[in-house]
Amino acid sequence: MLSYNDCSSVLLATAVVHVFDTSGEPQSVRAILDSASQGCFITEYLRSRLNLPPEPINHTLYGIVGNPTTLSEVVKITLQSRFTSYRKQVQCAVLDKISDPLPQRDINIVDWNMEPYKPLADETFNTPSDVNLLIGANIFFDLLYAEKGDLGPTRPVLQNTKLGWIISGNFGPSTTNRLLTVGGVLKHSFGKVGGHTSSSLALEDINQTKLTDQNLHGRVATIDRAIGGRNVPAASKPSGCFLTPHQLLGISPQPTAYPPY
Repeated sequence: MLSYNDCSSVLLATAVVHVFDTSGEPQSVRAILDSASQGCFITEYLRSRLNLPPEPINHTLYGIVGNPTTLSEVVKITLQSRFTSYRKQVQCAVLDKISDPLPQRDINIVDWNMEPYKPLADETFNTPSDVNLLIGANIFFDLLYAEKGDLGPTRPVLQNTKLGWIISGNFGPSTTNRLLTVGGVLKHSFGKVGGHTSSSLALEDINQTKLTDQNLHGRVATIDRAIGGRNVPAASKPSGCFLTPHQLLGISPQPTAYPPY
């Protein structure tokens, strides 16, 4: 998904979970929940802190502009909810960094009625903090309960999970700079090559269009001017100030054939 967020900030879902070190002791870890990622990831900092032995892989990760990143390690972790009996062994690829601290700034929640939604998966969801684990779609949907919460207009929504209540979505008018959010589909497969685990992952945009940084920034600047009201007809701007990927990038939709899993 490609979206241009001009009129509100977006809160991403985070949770604090227990991950066990080599001594079997639980350590509190802050994770981001990403239903668009088909893999799970851990930072090298956390792998080292847990003293978990890595396994070698031959792994290439492709970003949205087509720049490859070589990864060489995976680890197996045991993840445990702080509030339920949920426990899962997960294989994670090792990255130097998953994300900047989230959220990007402190969020004032003094007038948000959070009382009905306890326990929270991340009690400090509104305060910037490091993220050292990414929970992908391979286990994300196993975590969900049916209950949802609504804080009202221009507020994020809540979802009950086995990790506690997570909170995500738009909140209030933004006074920060406009942001481009670029997402995609993370594809991966693991196999054995020369006695080692071989993995191939690719993060692709919807149209598999490779963009240079200069190209992307130029198009964002064009959209920025257009959203200001000078170039884009009202009919082409959907409610919520989101543009389709093809409107944003100025490209024609093409069917994409993804390999079966």
